[in-house]
Amino acid sequence: MNSIDPAAYDAIGDAYATRLEATPVHTHYARPATLALIPDDLAGQRALDAGCGDGWYARQLAARGASVTAIDASEAMLAHARERSPASIEFHRADLGSPLPFEDATFDLVLSALAIHYVRDYRALFAEFARVLRRGGRLVVSTHHVVSEVEVQKPADYFTTETFEDEWPAIGKVRYWRRPLSEVLQPMLDAGLYLTRVVEPQPLASLQAIDAKLHDVLATRPLFLLLAAEKPR
Repeated sequence: MNSIDPAAYDAIGDAYATRLEATPVHTHYARPATLALIPDDLAGQRALDAGCGDGWYARQLAARGASVTAIDASEAMLAHARERSPASIEFHRADLGSPLPFEDATFDLVLSALAIHYVRDYRALFAEFARVLRRGGRLVVSTHHVVSEVEVQKPADYFTTETFEDEWPAIGKVRYWRRPLSEVLQPMLDAGLYLTRVVEPQPLASLQAIDAKLHDVLATRPLFLLLAAEKPR
């Protein structure tokens, strides 16, 4: 299977959508850093939220003026996304492990936030992202940082691409693919995209007052890796 079974997210969809909104690692770390890679003014642009979850990023893109299409493999997550989002956002069920259901050069922006690590074949995935982007279009992705994965999982062979199971408190068990850094970056470059930003985010200073221990951990160990790339004109 090229991607993790979406039924796994259907099983935890309610807990994920309900609890994630207030999780400091997202509100004071991942989300601000990701949004900083996206232009404030997206008026007149078409954007794809690839792996939209409960639609939080799709709503941010729409608020910046974009015409937004969002996809996810989990029907449970899509149900939450549709309930929370304006009708102007188009939500569709689609698996990132399969060809995307869009014509070539459809989007000005593709955002995939903390979703690509559920896919095995990055070469096919980034080729699809490049295909649906217009010339000059931007890709923004975030994923687990290889340093964090190695510290937590302690793989026998860093260079092996393999699945790993984790358990998130109050949510449940999740599985995703771990791979070396070269297997994150090279497939993107081979797809004809060129990197414009590599970000190892720092937490907002405001996290110190909310959870000082978490702040100190995130300030000294990277949890996520953020990448921005563009399709040549």
